Amino acid sequence: MSATEVKTCCQIQPKQCKKCSKKVPYYQEICSYCNNNEFKKIIDTRFSIDAKAHFEYITLLKDYLLILINDSDGIIGISVFIIKSSNTYFNNYIKNQLEKSEKSNTCNLLPFSYDFYSSGPIEIINLKYDLSGNLLSEYIDRFNNNYLDFDTKCLTEEEKKKYNISNDKKIIPYKEIEERLTLRNKNLNKNRGKTTRL
Repeated sequence: MSATEVKTCCQIQPKQCKKCSKKVPYYQEICSYCNNNEFKKIIDTRFSIDAKAHFEYITLLKDYLLILINDSDGIIGISVFIIKSSNTYFNNYIKNQLEKSEKSNTCNLLPFSYDFYSSGPIEIINLKYDLSGNLLSEYIDRFNNNYLDFDTKCLTEEEKKKYNISNDKKIIPYKEIEERLTLRNKNLNKNRGKTTRL
């Protein structure tokens, strides 16, 4: 018997008014507080992964299904990725959180970050819709074996040298870099920032 853990990350979240700094719903065109129509998008949601549960159920847990919902200029995107629980980098990333953080057992995996690409995501679905709900494009990987190419813009200049990647390479096949990837040093015990609601 095996199981899949499902995580969802929605980047269509409240935006901030540039005039009064209040938050308003994503698709609202005028600020309810000051009637301003200029906003700053806030994209800071992540996939939350329980590090303790990951290792507690490691023999049962086959993979993670990550669902990402976003908006780009009125085009709604729904992407679904698989990260295998057996991925070496992914396990080291979660183990690092479990062993070194005194404050939280939760890994906050940011979409399209260094840790995300390093964990070997496989994109199995990518759908694009307009705001009326019309399907504009679709990609479906029925064999679930095509790793997402590694986007080198998430690498520092030092890491590019370390991994021997030239600046002209914008993306590289995941398998080309997989064996060389190492964890970054992180401050896992810093206090959480202030959180607010609408």
